[in-house]
Amino acid sequence: MGGVLLAWEMSDDSSIRYPADSGNRYSDLPSLPPSSDADGEVGPTSSAWGNFFADLAAEQRVRGENLIRLDAHTKAIAAEERRAEDQRAEAEHKAEHEREDRRVRESTPVAEEPHQHILIPEGGPLRWPYQCQLSRGFGGGHLGIDIDGICEPGATIVSAQSGTVTSAGWDGGYGYSVTVSSGGMMTRYAHLSQIWVSTGQQLNSGVALGVIGCTGSCTGTHLHFEVWVSGSARNPLGFL
Repeated sequence: MGGVLLAWEMSDDSSIRYPADSGNRYSDLPSLPPSSDADGEVGPTSSAWGNFFADLAAEQRVRGENLIRLDAHTKAIAAEERRAEDQRAEAEHKAEHEREDRRVRESTPVAEEPHQHILIPEGGPLRWPYQCQLSRGFGGGHLGIDIDGICEPGATIVSAQSGTVTSAGWDGGYGYSVTVSSGGMMTRYAHLSQIWVSTGQQLNSGVALGVIGCTGSCTGTHLHFEVWVSGSARNPLGFL
């Protein structure tokens, strides 16, 4: 019977009593009819017994189906809890980046508009580190310009000025970032996917610094480019 093991005992009146702790609704079964003889009299198998075993098999199937549904429900709850935890962690990570960016903005003097006559490194205006449309401009707490990465996926970013590499590596919300300084001016190239220079390196304008990317606090591939003069952030468009 489908692997079901039954246990019962005989009572004094020849009826079968199902164990009291079985949980089955059948406590007393009908007495067994006499065994069949040589003349073919009816034996112990009866329609009552057939119904009993059929009902028992149906109960076992229902119990199995209920266990399967319970297991699936438990797994669904666990998966939902994991998704909620991942969402909480992602929100906390994003909030941390936003707090750090806000701290940097609030502690940094920002010139509303660059003065067109501010001295720039010898050799003339800065060159574009990478050319494409802007996805975000300067101002409103944004310390540079964002040059969209749509024009050339995997584009090489070049230095806008000659000078010394003053930092090259991971820099919090900036992700992988490079800064180049010379004569009181500093340029920053942020969210890179690769860096090809090292701190202390001397380089000329146009030297490859790395590859455009979306590292750090970033929502899409672009180059975040900043220009700083005497410790103040200036609009890069005034120097390019």
